[in-house]
Amino acid sequence: MSHMRANKSIVILNVIILVFLASFIFLAGYSRPPVGDDVLSQFKDQINFYLDNVESTCGPQCSSIIDAIIIAKDNYILWGGRLLGFFLLPFRSLVGDVFIAFFTSIIYLAIILLSCYIVRKSWIEVFSHPLDYVLLFIVTFYLNIGVGYLLMWTMVSIYSLTVLLILIYGIIQDKFYNTNEKRTHVVILYNLLGFLAGITQEIYVGLICVFLLVIFIIKKEKRSQLFRYNIGFVFGTLICFFSPGNFNRSMQSHEIALTLSYLQRLKSNIYIHISNLAGVKLICALIILIVFAILMYEFFKYKRLGIKKKLYVWLGILVFSIFVWAAVAIPQNYSMFFFVVFSWILIMQLFVDNCENYSLLSFKKSGIVSICILIGLTIFNAGWLTSNLKTRFAWNQLIDDAVVNHQEMVEVPKFEKGYSNRFNMFNYNNKSEEFLNDYYLKYYKIRVVPKNHPQSVK
Repeated sequence: MSHMRANKSIVILNVIILVFLASFIFLAGYSRPPVGDDVLSQFKDQINFYLDNVESTCGPQCSSIIDAIIIAKDNYILWGGRLLGFFLLPFRSLVGDVFIAFFTSIIYLAIILLSCYIVRKSWIEVFSHPLDYVLLFIVTFYLNIGVGYLLMWTMVSIYSLTVLLILIYGIIQDKFYNTNEKRTHVVILYNLLGFLAGITQEIYVGLICVFLLVIFIIKKEKRSQLFRYNIGFVFGTLICFFSPGNFNRSMQSHEIALTLSYLQRLKSNIYIHISNLAGVKLICALIILIVFAILMYEFFKYKRLGIKKKLYVWLGILVFSIFVWAAVAIPQNYSMFFFVVFSWILIMQLFVDNCENYSLLSFKKSGIVSICILIGLTIFNAGWLTSNLKTRFAWNQLIDDAVVNHQEMVEVPKFEKGYSNRFNMFNYNNKSEEFLNDYYLKYYKIRVVPKNHPQSVK
């Protein structure tokens, strides 16, 4: 009876935490109206605005799956190989902002949970230690300086979804190696998943391919399995990496990052990677000191460092990614989500491997601390989130009324700004000049002019 009561408590606590975190991300994502690429990507000829041909129009708005396929094809030929992301970008026009915010929250939360699964090795362990994923959420959301961009559907489709697929792909492959999976239909389905993961983001999947190549060279006995499980992923990566659009994009005049020397890009790259590990330099330094202290304690107590070979592999991938990014371009904050997530998986794994029977707290205490953290999240974020949601609802109402009344222009309230540079994407919604582009007029069906102050929202 006590065991059943304990299982029921675990289920209830985790449901409460997961619903809260999903709702938090959903509201944060929905509270900002689409802007920039999120708007432009809804039109069939939007690719012209990324090219030097600035005289072009955006064309009609996406209205079907066929239109989305055509947009993905045009982007592949003219801009880049991220076929899956380009296909999903115009789905805002098909499913609406509410569903987009919902998908964003599900993808974000799934990345958090899968990261903890990699460390804990079972879902029972993950949900028995809810504080693990609550803290990982705090790190990736509250301390990640690029999180504001990661709430944009554009970045979710191209970056967050790539991280999610790579995590799923890696977890399944690890199980396949252990069981030597040979069933034809299972292997085919897995390679289909690998193909989808491969056509997402060039650098991410390129890094994984290099990792697979190293294993293929070193592990002769694993070569047949590697080939059987990864042919789809490699094929997708080749399609992504060698798309005509990648070469065409490099010839555009505004891609100035490619004109910098490799050392200049590497210097900026190192800084961006480190700053994205934790959005606050002091916290970043504190975390490094804590990890170093744990390792030193392990060394002096046992005269050894309990670091498994797999951790060296992960660390090698992360370090190698810095040099690869520098060879391609200077990455932005939002493109470093892969590095942030895998860095924290590495740090969590260090704790688990080096602390016997590692657990931050018992389940009961872990639950209490988790609930306290959620209460803290509510207190510290209720102000700006409520303000932005009121502003968003005011936008919706004013725009809808103006369209019904056949107005040519509508003034909307500005969003609260200055509360956090992590969410500076809201500042784009406050720039009247941003909305002068014709694709905003076609998307909102009226000229939108952010003019008033947030305090005017009732």
